Amino acid sequence: MSEKRRGPRQALSHHLEIAWGDAGGVLHRIRAICIDISEEGMRLKSTVKLPVHQNVHFKFKTIGFSGSARIRQVTWQGPFYVFGAEFTGGLKWRDAARG
Repeated sequence: MSEKRRGPRQALSHHLEIAWGDAGGVLHRIRAICIDISEEGMRLKSTVKLPVHQNVHFKFKTIGFSGSARIRQVTWQGPFYVFGAEFTGGLKWRDAARG
């Protein structure tokens, strides 16, 4: 698999909440763990599988970062699904240390 990331990754082990609506209009919510983050996206793991191309809303309560993302890739790495998510709507991750 080729590396598609445009910027460097930063390790980040924080829980976050993810919400999305399905085709039937049902709202789903899960908790996931962020493995790492870059300026334009993040890698997550969860026991719940999300479909590729699903638009989601996320919220890190502990670091005050929230927004929207699109699931770009899903792999099974038992016992978790690992997701690549790309931020949408012009959202960018700004590391507090960088200002």
